[in-house]
Amino acid sequence: MTFAPLSARAGGLLLALLLSWPLAAQAQGELGAIGRLTPKNGIVGLSGTPGSPVGEILVAPDDRVKRGDVLMVLGNKALLETERALAAIEREAAERTGIDAIEVQKLVVNNARKRHERAAAELAQYRKLGPNAIVERELQRREYDVAETKRGIVLERARLKTLRNELPFKIKSAEARLEAATARLRAAELTAPGDGTILEVRKRVGEHLRGDPAILLADLDNMYVTADVYEGDVLKIEPGMKASAKSSALPAPLTGVVERIERIVNTDSKLAKVLIKLDSSEIAGKVVGMEVQVTIAR
Repeated sequence: MTFAPLSARAGGLLLALLLSWPLAAQAQGELGAIGRLTPKNGIVGLSGTPGSPVGEILVAPDDRVKRGDVLMVLGNKALLETERALAAIEREAAERTGIDAIEVQKLVVNNARKRHERAAAELAQYRKLGPNAIVERELQRREYDVAETKRGIVLERARLKTLRNELPFKIKSAEARLEAATARLRAAELTAPGDGTILEVRKRVGEHLRGDPAILLADLDNMYVTADVYEGDVLKIEPGMKASAKSSALPAPLTGVVERIERIVNTDSKLAKVLIKLDSSEIAGKVVGMEVQVTIAR
């Protein structure tokens, strides 16, 4: 008699168990699936701006944080603070300078108007001298002055209009630079996007960020099982159904309730995701990602 190697026999046995698990569960009026322990909203990775050096790390694994808490400060924060301050000064200066320029141009327009009025008055007075006293060349000069001063008013008013039209754009441009500087400064701190627990800190002070997550955190107070359910069983499952998850590594089965059934079925694996909210997150929060056998009561 020929015996298969132990490793082959063990592999075959394991495969048979996985294939028979859903069938065995269904035989008892239950649906079986394979799942993983996952936090609500999954694991969140904070990356920061690539190339920035790590200046200070304010948290450690297992620390509980609140939304908005600063977790890591980058080494270029001081420089970015200076850039932001300069941008704020430029924004204020753009408005103040623009307003001052408009006020000065108003005076220029007023002076141009006065010159025109004076030239027109002098021309009128000269014409009153009568034809015998008027010199044609002097008359032409005075008429020319009136025309030129009138053109001066038109020109200075056009400049005033231009200044008024340009001011909003200059202010908007300065505000855009200020907003960009503010965003860069904000990015110099990695903050918690929500309440949770620090899972891992992957960088040390002095290292540079490279785009991969520097800190991992998750909401371990709300743990789920993400179960892969065969497409033939999806329509048999409804929100509110009781479920349990077990593993040889767990001290006891975990219980929960079906919260949501994903609408998309993977065309390759023929599986759909079912989210089961666990009644207690204490144990599951210590073994995030663990594979479990899931039973859903029909």
